[in-house]
Amino acid sequence: MAAWLTAVAREKKRVYGWSTDETIDSSSIDRATWYRWKKISRPGNMPKAPTLVAFCQSLGLDPAEPFRILGYTTADVEAPTVVLPDPESHIDRRIRLLRIAIDRPGIKPEERQELEVQVVRLLAEKRSMEDAIKAADKALKRHGAA
Repeated sequence: MAAWLTAVAREKKRVYGWSTDETIDSSSIDRATWYRWKKISRPGNMPKAPTLVAFCQSLGLDPAEPFRILGYTTADVEAPTVVLPDPESHIDRRIRLLRIAIDRPGIKPEERQELEVQVVRLLAEKRSMEDAIKAADKALKRHGAA
């Protein structure tokens, strides 16, 4: 399990530039749980199948590999009772971080301007992506593929 979690963190770093802490923060579990899962030699550290599925869903992962590692089957998963919110997108996360940086005390006007320009650029990119997705969904519906 430890090797799989390490691979997850590496992949998120490669794709999004996230640190391990940022990967954990973007998931449905806390740091203590992450590190407890990395030490599953003790039975109490074994993740429950529904929790593991929610974790995988929060990061856009397939739970098949951790299920194989832990010897779980799909029969171990009950229908989820709680619907988790979508994880914060990498664009939304960066916008949030830029806004935090803009609001820090003592920021110089030229630094603030540079950060504000980056927020505007990311917001435009996000709108463009959302528009492209809507257009693609309409095209799929129009052609009977959705």
